[in-house]
Amino acid sequence: MRRLLIPLALLILIAPLVAKSWPEVRIYSADGEELSLAELTSRLQACDVVFFGEWHGHPSIQALQVDVFDSLAQGNGPLTLSLEMFERDQQGRLDSLRAGAWDYDTFAALPRTWSSLNHPLMRHALEEGSYIIAANVPRRLASRVAHEGTAWLDSLQAPESHWVADTLHVWDNDYQRRFFETMTGAPELADDMPPESRARIRNIYAAQCLKDDTMAWSIATHMLLSSHSRPRVLHICGDFHSRAGLGTVSRLRQRLPHLKIAIIAPIAVEDEELNLPESAKSEGDFLLVLPPPEPYEDAPRRRPMPGMN
Repeated sequence: MRRLLIPLALLILIAPLVAKSWPEVRIYSADGEELSLAELTSRLQACDVVFFGEWHGHPSIQALQVDVFDSLAQGNGPLTLSLEMFERDQQGRLDSLRAGAWDYDTFAALPRTWSSLNHPLMRHALEEGSYIIAANVPRRLASRVAHEGTAWLDSLQAPESHWVADTLHVWDNDYQRRFFETMTGAPELADDMPPESRARIRNIYAAQCLKDDTMAWSIATHMLLSSHSRPRVLHICGDFHSRAGLGTVSRLRQRLPHLKIAIIAPIAVEDEELNLPESAKSEGDFLLVLPPPEPYEDAPRRRPMPGMN
């Protein structure tokens, strides 16, 4: 498919004239400057990896993702789409779909396609011929960590050993405190919490870290093995995985500290003017301010509130 290449300066000029498909969103930089889509993507062009945190299934966020993808795709170097929603053992299936060996209906009938198969950006990237990374750890392996802990990972054999990160970091840091607060309402586990409950929550946190480490490993491997001089990745994930530079972002930075990374984070506000709260400025390099999500048609079974996935 041939692209119509529009100079970035012209995009900035015509941006106010283009009707947005995401009217309820205001875009800000971390210092509080309001940005147009063209101004946002102009700043993102210099990045090697862009983390776009989402509330899964949210229509306005997904529409904006497509617009960001299209703008970034006009920059120098190929743009790869990386998805939390697909697991590493599904990479071959994605490659077959992209190559035309399977049609969409055949692919949709396969197990574990999740609601991501209907993700507008995935369909769009396939139409554009972009490479797609199945970035996440298989859910059954993460679930086993959540129930049994991490020790059994050392006994994994091929091919499953190729589907999890080569290193697991279960850090006691702000990410853990945020996780505990989301799970229990407090950033530290209560002293009077039953031991089995403490162990269970710590195992669930370890499973979350396994997802983050595996997604970072998937992206890093793609960057290192790419034949292009400047590979670029747009990674789509639940916003907890990338918020404040924690989760997957911190692990990718540890692996490849030279990368220039940007984080886009959604911020829910009750303010009808959609002003950026001062407290939200540290949650990303670019903030999408929008009303709190409500249930809507075709939404996943869980509400797309900020949280773990």
